[in-house]
Amino acid sequence: MAGDYRGEVRRLYDTIFEEFDRTRVKPDPFLETLATRGFSREAGLMLDNGCGNCRNLKAFKGSTVVAGDFSRNMLKQCVKNVSGREVHYVQYELTHLPFRNRVFNSIICVSAIHHLKENDAEKALREMGRVLSDRGWMLASSWSIKMTRDKKFQSRARRIGGNYFMVNWGPHKRFYFLMDAKTLDAICRKAGFSDTITLEYGMNNYSLVDRRNRKAGACGEASTDKNDR
Repeated sequence: MAGDYRGEVRRLYDTIFEEFDRTRVKPDPFLETLATRGFSREAGLMLDNGCGNCRNLKAFKGSTVVAGDFSRNMLKQCVKNVSGREVHYVQYELTHLPFRNRVFNSIICVSAIHHLKENDAEKALREMGRVLSDRGWMLASSWSIKMTRDKKFQSRARRIGGNYFMVNWGPHKRFYFLMDAKTLDAICRKAGFSDTITLEYGMNNYSLVDRRNRKAGACGEASTDKNDR
């Protein structure tokens, strides 16, 4: 794939946003499970990182949310889908979050980092670690390499090297980095998350960081940002 692969992915989502919205309605099921088990009550200031059409916000009520994505058209779709809530929309790249250190009480990043090459996925997770509170929680997910066993997936996908794939969406193609839970866990730890729990659930991998019951200052490194005080 060309060096501007992230630009290609962004342009794709700017093109397919309406169809994506019609076919992606319900929140991620594992995220819904977390919400019903009390995580929704402690969401605080939440970042929906790589928010897409904001479908996952349906699992959380009452939180103040920053919804961020690299696709301007996806963000416009979010505005249509989310009403009557305090949601702020920001366009950015996952590898460069335009926020202060440790500002978010919770971060969800569902089915987004698998559109990044491995080094960029690590950068994105490192950025999430930078903006996550020492007493917050985070959930990041990606498609599992198990997808390659599915015949329907096989008919739509083409391996382009290693665990990188191009997957058809009608006449368009989406870039994917498919991994197992062990690989996602290793990337999270390399990015600085020593407290992550990673598992497979269906055809997805999930990494959960839960610091809600930790004492202040018990995790994370001291910030060097002069504005983080």
